[in-house]
Formats: sequence, C-alpha cells, structure tokens
Amino acid sequence: MADRVRVASDLAGGAAVPPGLVSFSTSDTAPEILGFPGNVRHRVVIDSYLGRLRRMRSAVLTAANLIQARLGSSGRRWKAAMLHLTYRDEDDFSPDQMSVLIKHIRQWVKRRDLPALPYIWVLERGSSRGRLHYHILIWLPLGVTLPKPDKQGWWPWGHTKWQWAREPVGYLAKYASKGSTKDGDVQASFPKGSRSHGKGGLTTVERSKCAWWRAPKWVKDAWPDWQDEPRPFLGGGWRSRVHGDWLPSPWRLVGFDLGRPVVQWVADSPYPYALELPA
Repeated sequence: MADRVRVASDLAGGAAVPPGLVSFSTSDTAPEILGFPGNVRHRVVIDSYLGRLRRMRSAVLTAANLIQARLGSSGRRWKAAMLHLTYRDEDDFSPDQMSVLIKHIRQWVKRRDLPALPYIWVLERGSSRGRLHYHILIWLPLGVTLPKPDKQGWWPWGHTKWQWAREPVGYLAKYASKGSTKDGDVQASFPKGSRSHGKGGLTTVERSKCAWWRAPKWVKDAWPDWQDEPRPFLGGGWRSRVHGDWLPSPWRLVGFDLGRPVVQWVADSPYPYALELPA
C-alpha cells in the first residue's frame, strides 16, 4: 500500500457543497421531497446537460489560451481565423464529417510545406431556429489563407464562411457559452454519436495541461501539479500516471429524481483525501 497523502480542500469549513459536480440546484428541494432523510448532507441532483456545457467550455478555452501563448512567443507571426460550416439538410449529418474536413486541411497544408495548424472546433445549434452548425478556430501563419471548404468539395453538405478573429479566445468564448435558445429554453440535443468539441495541433505538454484542467476539482486538489498527470482509472477513481497513486471518487450514486442522477458525498470527511494503490 502506498503512503497516504493528505490534501486540504475548500471544504474545511464544512458549509459548501463538495467540489467536482454541476448541481441542478437543490436549494429549494428538500431531501424529503426526493425521498431521502432530511439530515442527509451533500446530496445533489446532477444536470448532465449543463455539466457537458461546462466541460466543453473549460476544454476549448484552456486549449485556446495555451495555443495563443505558445504562438505569441514562437518568433513567427500568426493570425487566427474562424470558419463557419452549415448544413443544408440536418439529415446529412454524420459524426465523421469533421474528421474528413480536417484531413483535407492537413493535406493542403502539407503540400505547401507549412507547419501544423492548431485548431479548435465546437458544434452548436442556432439560438433562433436551432440549426446545427460548426465553428472552427484555426491559427494560420501570417500571409496564409485557406480556401473555402465548400468550393473545394471538402464540405459538400452546406455552406462555409471564413472570418478573421482579432480576439481568438473571445470569439471562442462566445460560441462555447451558447447552450440555450433566446427564450432561455434548453437547446435540442445533438445527433447520436456527435461530439460537442475537438482540438488538434497541440504539443504534448499542452495536451497534458488540458487533461489536468478537465479533471474534477477534487482530483486537482489531490494532484495540484499538472505534471502528476492524473487520469481516470479503469474500474473507477483516478490514478497518477507519474506516481501510481490511486484516488477513489468521493461521490456515490444514491438515486434518481425525474431521471436525473442523485449523488452523495460519501467521504468520511471533506479532507483529507486518501491516496493509495488499488489492491
């Protein structure tokens, strides 16, 4: 058994909801209404949709900031461009279409002996009519302009439009924040098999930093250095790739409320977290 590691968290006072989840807000829902004892602490109803949006926003903005910082100190001038891709008919959607487009762009870049182009994309629905479309943020060396994918036959399913992004991270934040209609209703779900976002052209260090930032807060409390490389462990919990320490999740599924998972913080105390190798 490995040495146990104690890591303080922001729950020392015992008043806050434990970290690492997106709550559906139970402030106006008594535990008894959910069928649980009234003295149960730290039970929350998970809003899976808002959780997905939060993870997507964190992932794309972290990657954008890392890319922007690296290119800004590279000694070469770069410009960011936003590519908008629409569908004439949403029935034409297929999850592999973005991969096909990126492959065409990489081949175009390779034929011109250009460096790898960092990119980040998000899938969303329009705020008014709910139409499915993509936004891709691509960093280009100064003086390089990519052709329109629909004119090249790379995107035969709809129209495309290029737009220079003077504030790349701000542009991405705008699209990554969208998750509801103008009336405040939750948008319709994405097609089966689709991904909400993706990225490419990052260095190994940047990928590791992105993975650390995507981890739940209780994982980052336990491994506060991204170089510890905590990753989800097969069978449950998280494990450091570097040290081999394993951390079981402090959350347990205890029921459902109108189809939404209800979980409870089951750690003996908010801190310390106990890290040890699994048996």
